[in-house]
Parts: sequence; structure tokens; C-alpha cells
Amino acid sequence: MLEKLVYDEKLTNFDLSKTEPCDDRLMTKLILDDYDWMNYKFITYFPTKTQGFLKVEIEYYGSAESTMIVTQFDDNGLIKKHKYIFESELFEKFLIDFMTKHIQQWETNIAFCGEKEAVDIFNKVLDNYTDYEEGN
Repeated sequence: MLEKLVYDEKLTNFDLSKTEPCDDRLMTKLILDDYDWMNYKFITYFPTKTQGFLKVEIEYYGSAESTMIVTQFDDNGLIKKHKYIFESELFEKFLIDFMTKHIQQWETNIAFCGEKEAVDIFNKVLDNYTDYEEGN
């Protein structure tokens, strides 16, 4: 079972030397695919100091439940997968907040990273999941 992450502006709980392509920020990726049905995916990477390197993928299908799959790598490359099922309303609220802040950032000269929002949705899923599976 994973633990919630602590976020601060200096990202002191993260080992940023393990991030690519930049070694000073956490990266986020949002895919909105409406080709056949709503299939939205949010991806981020957390190079934590205490839980290893976490690849986080949240998927939303327009149904009542969504999934968060976290692939956890330790320093030896060992992998553990964590699958959390949670109510989609949580992701819907996150998506609105994330995109609103992203669009507002267009008016500035600073890129929107979404680090705080990524940590927030991760922690909210850990607080509110309805089902959990662990595997390799």
C-alpha cells in the first residue's frame, strides 16, 4: 500500500535528479480521447525519496468508477503495481481544476506544470478509493 505524498514548493520530498527531460520539475501529461467514447488519461511521475520512483496513470472512461494504476520502482529496478478503483466524480473535479489553472497560465510567461494538482489527486485517490489490488 502506498503512502500519501507531501507537497511543498521546493519539492523537498522528491528526488528530482531522476526526472526527465528536466531535472527540476515533476512532469504531467493529460490525454483527452473522445474518438469512440470518453477515454481520458492523466500520467505523471513521482521520483520520491521514500517510496521509490512512481509512475502514476489515472484513467477515466465516463463511467461511475475510474482507476489509478501506480507502477513502483525501487533503486534495484523491482516493480510493484498498485491498482486503485475510485469514484469518477473525484477525477471529474480534478480535470476541471487542472484545465482551468492550465488555461489561466496561458496569460503568463510561466509554464504550467500541475505538480501540486498531481500530488493532490494522488492523495485524494489514496484517501477515497473503493477497491485496491497489488501485484507485479
